[in-house]
Amino acid sequence: GPLMRLMLLVFHYYTPLYLVLGWLTLTELRDWHSLLARTHWLEPAALRAKFDDETDLPSWWGNELQYTVGDKSGSGCLRYLSLVSPIFVVVTWLVTFCNTLRHVYMVHCKRGGVNSHPGHDSAILIIALPLIYSLMAFNSVNRMWMICANSKDGLGDMVDFSGQHNWIARLVVCQLMYKTNF
Repeated sequence: GPLMRLMLLVFHYYTPLYLVLGWLTLTELRDWHSLLARTHWLEPAALRAKFDDETDLPSWWGNELQYTVGDKSGSGCLRYLSLVSPIFVVVTWLVTFCNTLRHVYMVHCKRGGVNSHPGHDSAILIIALPLIYSLMAFNSVNRMWMICANSKDGLGDMVDFSGQHNWIARLVVCQLMYKTNF
């Protein structure tokens, strides 16, 4: 009857899809908050303090950090732009979810289920893509923050070619993970 049709509509593939995407979004936002809270939201002095115990930093790193976070002569635009990136992830999640619900409602009104309306089925998958891309981009932003904050979260065992546990090893791994999202 109608209850069974509604149950089939609610528990179609898009339900686990959005549950997984919601979990991934919450996980990324939790990691974002954890990392940035430890650096006082990318405050330049706190970031510099994270490198006090590092040796053999490349000569270019001081200038790079200076321009990234706005220390001294840098404007810090990149810092502020990256700090608002979670807003765009949340907005993308809400827009994607609402558009998916709109298509599910249209299928419900037309009767016959998603399988009887392949156009809506395809639209639901296509609508989810911007959210997936935004999560990948936000994950890459998190990786770059990890480099700037000298974070060892999940990367403490990384070694460079000389067997040293240092920032350069973490830099290379984070950059490679960053590139996989694009």
